[in-house]
Amino acid sequence: MEKELKTLEFEPWSYKKSIEMARIHYQKVQRYTLDLVRELYFAYEALSNSGYRSDLTSGQMSEGSPTWQSYCDEVGINVRTAYRWRLLYDPIKECLLTPEEFKARKLIEFENLIKQLESSTVKPANWRPDGWSTACENYYQSKQKELKYRLLMNRQTFDQAELFNREYLASLSNRFDTSSPEDILEFGRMCEEVKPYAVPSVSVPKQVRVVKLVEAALAEFQPTVRPQVAKFIAEMIIRMGAEE
Repeated sequence: MEKELKTLEFEPWSYKKSIEMARIHYQKVQRYTLDLVRELYFAYEALSNSGYRSDLTSGQMSEGSPTWQSYCDEVGINVRTAYRWRLLYDPIKECLLTPEEFKARKLIEFENLIKQLESSTVKPANWRPDGWSTACENYYQSKQKELKYRLLMNRQTFDQAELFNREYLASLSNRFDTSSPEDILEFGRMCEEVKPYAVPSVSVPKQVRVVKLVEAALAEFQPTVRPQVAKFIAEMIIRMGAEE
């Protein structure tokens, strides 16, 4: 019995041997993935061609033309997964793009389309160049919004009517948008730091957001006068609170 148990024991894990085996498996996966995605790419191209009929039997013709959806169903792959993989295939270089490479190519493509759009002098308001997609439109609109915010933030003065419009308020909010992990950690650290001084009956993050909003507004003033302006704002808020 003891001999039988010994035969079932696994060999001690080896770093070098594990790397060797993992490298072999990884290379196989890469090769098989490339073969699969290549097949998906050409299948999509063929099935997207309305005149494609060369591989149909008479029985298939009577049942109707195959589609990309039916192809994926018969392969056993989700159609969205197949479509995403297909986009990563480079038929010229015969390789798979990394997500970063794909994104970089798309950004270059979008930028070129935007240049065409902005360089066209005679066009309808809703005109878009060939190749323009929903993703490109979203990218373009986000760039326009960023440009608008940047122009607002760089302005030295505002007319009275502009001070409370949505774009100005959005520009303030945009300055302390806690979207990155670092920003979130910093916001959390500040909440913990001011917690002993905050009003207990009100959420600390809500109070800190007001502080951050005022801080963003103060950034418009020269550093030399910010302390005085901050003091003035604090005194005004206290006075307004006392009057209520």
